[in-house]
Amino acid sequence: SESGAAPSMRQAFPDPDWANFFSSLPCDSLTKEPSKKAWKDVIEYLKANGDKTYRGLEEVYKNLGEAVLPFATLFLAEDNEWVCWAHKGYFACTSSGSQYFGWHVNRGIDKLADFYTAEQYFEILYRPKQMEKSISQGRRVEDILKEEGERLFDLSKLHRPSAGFFTSDGLHDKGLVDYQNGKLVTTQKSLPLEVEIYDGGSGIREVNIYQNDKLIINDNEGLKTKGEGDKLIKTYNIDLLNETNEFKVVVVNFQRIESRPEILKIEYVGKVIATSTLHMLIVGINKYQNASYNLNYAQPDAKSFTEKLVEQGQSIYKAINKIELYDENATKAKIVDGFKQIASKAQPQDVFVFFYAGHGSLDEETKDKDGESPFYFVPTDVTKLYGDAQQLATKGLSDSELKDYLTKIRSTKQIVLMDACHSGAALKGMKTRAAANDEKAMVQLARSSGVVMIASSGSKQFATEFDILKHGVFTYALLEALDGKAGNGDNKITVNELKFYMEERVPELTKQYGGEAQYPTGFMRGNDFPISVVNKE
Repeated sequence: SESGAAPSMRQAFPDPDWANFFSSLPCDSLTKEPSKKAWKDVIEYLKANGDKTYRGLEEVYKNLGEAVLPFATLFLAEDNEWVCWAHKGYFACTSSGSQYFGWHVNRGIDKLADFYTAEQYFEILYRPKQMEKSISQGRRVEDILKEEGERLFDLSKLHRPSAGFFTSDGLHDKGLVDYQNGKLVTTQKSLPLEVEIYDGGSGIREVNIYQNDKLIINDNEGLKTKGEGDKLIKTYNIDLLNETNEFKVVVVNFQRIESRPEILKIEYVGKVIATSTLHMLIVGINKYQNASYNLNYAQPDAKSFTEKLVEQGQSIYKAINKIELYDENATKAKIVDGFKQIASKAQPQDVFVFFYAGHGSLDEETKDKDGESPFYFVPTDVTKLYGDAQQLATKGLSDSELKDYLTKIRSTKQIVLMDACHSGAALKGMKTRAAANDEKAMVQLARSSGVVMIASSGSKQFATEFDILKHGVFTYALLEALDGKAGNGDNKITVNELKFYMEERVPELTKQYGGEAQYPTGFMRGNDFPISVVNKE
């Protein structure tokens, strides 16, 4: 806990006249700060400038009680989800943990307060690395962020989020959908979905539409508005899946704050659409042009995984389409071409798997327009993992590029398996697979694109190869899972079962063979689906 807390000046003096006075001060931000120090600093400023208003403030200040704010708050849910947050709003959580807390924002004495969930601020306030530092070092998250040169986010200066709403009346009027037993149903294989988009005061940056939790539309064009309250109407043509289709629209403003999701459910009751195809893009790199980066088991890992999934997928997929890229063939151009080939063939009902075993790198010297460092998958011809941003941008595959390709692949069931994680020791010739020193980039990628993501390890950890296993630890556990150890006895292995098994097994193996437990990074929201069937003799 932290002492020295107190109601802010604006909370103590809510009258509009006081609000106008506070707004006129150069130190206005301090009037919103809930601490006794902020009160003292404002009073000292007024005294120094001969403003006698300080007397009324000082009288209240002398009678202020002192509150104790929690240093951090941890909430554990019954479904094994959790969230831990600091009082400034920064947090760390599991896949769905951010739904469990948020903020009431007052809109005036005669208006209902708004409630914003932490989920809406995920892109801004999700800070797992800094939360870990904060708790282990006993320092405030905002102090750590300042030290790292980040601009702090001020919750008190929020604009109302933008909003998006589906309008289904037009579909019904045109005879494209019908109401049956309280449900919207259709026999159409595709529908034009109309969305009304409202500017909440901070513009409209992008419109995202999800189908069964998979991002299918990422629209950032033609969204200019005249200001707060202005409305746009856009129409998106969308293919349907068998049975239930749950569509969700999320509008993002220029503060990167998300709207509350608007949901529209439409059940497809027409002629059954053909069953699914499994599309696989497999990348495994043992040999790099810079031989000091060579690995022992990345290629065998990728090949073993492919063979296992093909073997077990025969009974649940009508066809299997696989593209395999190993060693010198694993260039950015060929990886991108693989994505494009699959995007040209994949249908909404299909399953897509992207497996990557090799190096990765977080370019901490470069920041995107949101101040984030890009993560790169490192193809075979990258000769420098760190310190050459231009080479990474040219020859590496960035997380933002991957998101674009995943969005263009229409399959609503997608999983990314990444066996590449951080180790500075990789540069010293140890057989570890270098990648990001922070799982934030991977979690944001998985969350924003709506795919299931399982990566070999998290912050400050590395993907280790043990000769005794003849595989990287991640793939060794993955093959065990697909052999049935992850299942519940029904012979089907779902992506959720896969994720839970990996989260338990990888730490066991790394502790057994390396002496220190390491933990994979996993992210999944909804849309659990079978990925293979265990073949019983």
